[in-house]
Amino acid sequence: MNVTIVTDTYSPDINGAALTLQRLTRSMLQLGHTVHVIHTGETSADYETSVSGFRFPFYKDVKIGYPRPFKLRGIWNKQRPDIIYVATEGFLGISAMLVARHLDIPVVAGFHTNFHQYLKRYFIPQVERPILGILRAIHNYCDATIVPSQHTYDLLHTQGFRNLSVIGRGVNTERFSPEKRSSELRASWGVNDADCVIIIVGRIAKEKNLTAALESIASLDSSLNIKTVIVGEGPLRKSLEAKYSSNAYHWAGVLKGERLAEYYASADVMFFASETETFGNVITESLASGLITVAYSYAAAGNLITDGENGYTAPPADISELSSKLLKAIQNKDNSTMKSLAHQSILQCQWTDIAQEFVSTLERTITSVASPNRNF
Repeated sequence: MNVTIVTDTYSPDINGAALTLQRLTRSMLQLGHTVHVIHTGETSADYETSVSGFRFPFYKDVKIGYPRPFKLRGIWNKQRPDIIYVATEGFLGISAMLVARHLDIPVVAGFHTNFHQYLKRYFIPQVERPILGILRAIHNYCDATIVPSQHTYDLLHTQGFRNLSVIGRGVNTERFSPEKRSSELRASWGVNDADCVIIIVGRIAKEKNLTAALESIASLDSSLNIKTVIVGEGPLRKSLEAKYSSNAYHWAGVLKGERLAEYYASADVMFFASETETFGNVITESLASGLITVAYSYAAAGNLITDGENGYTAPPADISELSSKLLKAIQNKDNSTMKSLAHQSILQCQWTDIAQEFVSTLERTITSVASPNRNF
């Protein structure tokens, strides 16, 4: 197949969507498919094309692409793709959808981010419903929409989104592994094997609910000898780091690759209090690293964690119950059976399998689209 991916975020951006698209692209290339990625960053490969964009005020980590209908038309008139995957619903993505329809090329959208929930947290609750309506119109204009979890499927289906398919996420189990545990790294944090290290990984921003997570940790009994390691960057880091500045906290900033894997494996418990995920790649990375993972029972955690067996979950938005589960995880930090089950539970989530499932979904979409009868 010849697949074009259009996105506002791609490597080296650090977020779940960028990681997913990079892994999908590499895996599809390995499977023998042709992939062209059109994005707003700096190109690093011959199958990438960069277009101009701007920084969104409340989410400056991602550059939003300008609408480029003439450029896209020119590219696709020269080399027509079999199908177009629009990963982000910005101006660039919408223009790609319109051009694809005009050229009668099948187009599939990805629902990677709950933008309606993000905007609700950054502005006022009243914006959620109209933004969701806009997203529904955008996605229903396409031939299909791919979502990363059954939880997201159910939410969108009840809101009138059509032609939905679920494709999960993979994880590099060679990189994220319990074998990457480092006593030297733990010593640099000032902890020994008897202490408990809680790790939090993600963007330090409102949508990740990090304030509630840190408040929960701070409320724990001080005799538990806990060290909290926070990995990530974002607009709330300065204020939260000032508040939680004692030796009980280590602010690591952004980490990638082997260093990130070493941090995961050298911790004992992963705490994830986000309520706005469509999937949550940190869950797969944590499980692969053999950590006792604590999260709300939806998206990736809802699919992959069996409460009390390979981790702990609580009903969404119940921070009191989540805090109780965190205490249980701390008490079971040396439970070798749980840690082994955590690692084993994720071994089947390989990116090559995810990519093949992605390709199969695109192939089914191409087959189902009867071009002469397309609705414009």
